[in-house]
Amino acid sequence: MDGKGDDSVWRSAAPLQVVAKRVLPPDIGRSTSVSIRSVHTDTHIYFLVSWEDATQDISHKTWIWNAEKKAYEEGLDREDMFALGFEHIGLFTADMLSPVESVWEIWHWKAFRTNPQGYAMDKTHRHTRQKPEGRANPHKARDGSEVWIARPEDAGDM
Repeated sequence: MDGKGDDSVWRSAAPLQVVAKRVLPPDIGRSTSVSIRSVHTDTHIYFLVSWEDATQDISHKTWIWNAEKKAYEEGLDREDMFALGFEHIGLFTADMLSPVESVWEIWHWKAFRTNPQGYAMDKTHRHTRQKPEGRANPHKARDGSEVWIARPEDAGDM
């Protein structure tokens, strides 16, 4: 496989159509139809993911010069991204803001930060009611409670 969508191997993989829905700003509630195909060998699994997108967002937090402040400021641009999540510990829900405590395995592709290398990031998402060790951010869960989300990288081979 060469990582390209026109590789003949993908013709044998029936597409699964899913709807992805934004749960964080901007565009909360916006839905996007996504096509996912998968093939595997004895040791690896591969995914071909595609979706309609009116823009190609391949920059992320570009530094912009503010002449008035005589300083650079982080831009508002955000890259296109896609993540696959798998249940690891606890109940998996597709909503990162559900009040369920869990640990997910996440493969996270980013148009600017990972695509040029041809890989996705291998991460763990930990959702807890208490602040976990290490870097984590609090968010308001759907039930109004506070949920902490930590997203450390794994030692996996992506």
